[in-house]
Amino acid sequence: MLESQDDSFDPAQSPTIGVDFKTKVLTTDGNTVKLAIWDTAGQERFRTLTPSYYRGAQGAILVYDVTRKSTFVKLETWLDELNTYSTKSNIVKMVVGNKIDKQEDRQVSREEGIQFARRHQTLFIEASAKTKDGVQCAFEELVQKVIQTPGLWETEGGGDSILVSGQEVSAVPSCGGWRCNHFRGRSRNCYSIAIRSVHRAMVFATQGRKLKKEDMKILWDTRITAACEEHNFTYPLLQEGLARSNVLLNRKSLADLAAWEPRTFEALKNLAWKRVAQDGLPGVSDVGDPPAGVITRGMLK
Repeated sequence: MLESQDDSFDPAQSPTIGVDFKTKVLTTDGNTVKLAIWDTAGQERFRTLTPSYYRGAQGAILVYDVTRKSTFVKLETWLDELNTYSTKSNIVKMVVGNKIDKQEDRQVSREEGIQFARRHQTLFIEASAKTKDGVQCAFEELVQKVIQTPGLWETEGGGDSILVSGQEVSAVPSCGGWRCNHFRGRSRNCYSIAIRSVHRAMVFATQGRKLKKEDMKILWDTRITAACEEHNFTYPLLQEGLARSNVLLNRKSLADLAAWEPRTFEALKNLAWKRVAQDGLPGVSDVGDPPAGVITRGMLK
């Protein structure tokens, strides 16, 4: 994910904990699309989060490591899970073989990958996050196919999305894969979909089991970050502005407001934005007065 979004590669990157996401604007065949790419952890304790991200997905990328045969074998499991939880019968699927820069360690041949893709009627490409070979092409081909597939652009339950799932992604050992919401502007709101998806995942994950506190914090931060970007803001500026305005809210409270009370969250954002703008902090332009009914200290506990 670092390679595709930030044009960077870190072989020592630690595994994903909980959920992470980045956005990417991509232009292909004259169509400009915006992707919010979700990277979910692959550890077994996070496995219950996965199904929440399949619903409404328009496309899926299943990624394996060509130097690890076990990740290729695991594709069958990911594909079965995708077929079980996907709500779109014509979802576009792509198989990507990663780490082709390590030819001397290859355990899965290109022919094996092609045969798997043909057998399951998916797109196929090999790539290397380290050398950048095939990374951009994979996203472009998937988006092109999604755009060309009739019916995929019909909204379902409030929005459209692309799910990207796989065993190992861009040489980062985040075995659970990527998740990606995809839209072409208009009335679609990618970040609102993302917020709802994270909340559904959190609710699903905590039914009958308990996540570690640090994992829950990461999920809360992800939800807040998505809500901030929806309003063209940043989480650090929100924290700073609220602190300077004497509004005291912990992670969980902010995350709940982001998911369940979007108008209240927007009012908080405007309050924070106005304060940091008045104080001359970098990264904020003059946005005028916040709307009526702004929440202040004492109203939220």
